[in-house]
Amino acid sequence: MSTEGAAVCIVRHDDDAAGAALAQAPLGQRAKSVGNARSNAALGAWVGARPVLLLGAQSDMCVDATATAVLALGLKVAVVSDAHATVAYFGSTANQIIALHNAKWCDAGAVMVSADALDNLASLLSESSDPIALIEKNCRKSNNIVVPAPH
Repeated sequence: MSTEGAAVCIVRHDDDAAGAALAQAPLGQRAKSVGNARSNAALGAWVGARPVLLLGAQSDMCVDATATAVLALGLKVAVVSDAHATVAYFGSTANQIIALHNAKWCDAGAVMVSADALDNLASLLSESSDPIALIEKNCRKSNNIVVPAPH
């Protein structure tokens, strides 16, 4: 596996003392106390300018804050469109909130990929130095990915 390509880190939102301990844990596990996962300085330094692939909870909180921050830095980001979740509130269903955020991130320049499409590329992704370019190249043809329309 390329050390310059994909790397995995589990980030947990934690407001208590356990979060402070996890913040000092070995890379691969990090804690944060605000929505944006890059708010953890050690995690931000570790990720650097590498492409970011996001999934998790909560669509309209942590995933949104992280996707927005990464895009604002001009970095490549892909969001697994069917691997983030939320809860219904203010008259919107969870699925409506998820769809709204998927469209928002796509419009902002994120690559949206389905979990199935990602699974089909797993062997190629592990060797790629630019996994998001690989996703765009291979999924656009099979229409498993939603990409921003060319301007």
